[in-house]
Amino acid sequence: MQDSRIGKRAQLHPATDRWMRGDRYGEIVAVSKKYRSYIDRNDWRNGHTFTILMDRSGQRIKVAEGNIVEVF
Repeated sequence: MQDSRIGKRAQLHPATDRWMRGDRYGEIVAVSKKYRSYIDRNDWRNGHTFTILMDRSGQRIKVAEGNIVEVF
């Protein structure tokens, strides 16, 4: 089953380097099936990893769920 967030728009968190450089919005093209935590294996805050096609740079980036402010 496909994730319902694929195809929607997302805004990065203002604390990220890309947001500060003006690359703030993009389209979600993929969502990982597994929870990932880069700090602690039991930490639920990072959640899934999103692949986002950014508007300004045109690059595909991988972002932890905790670094996304909103999905609209």
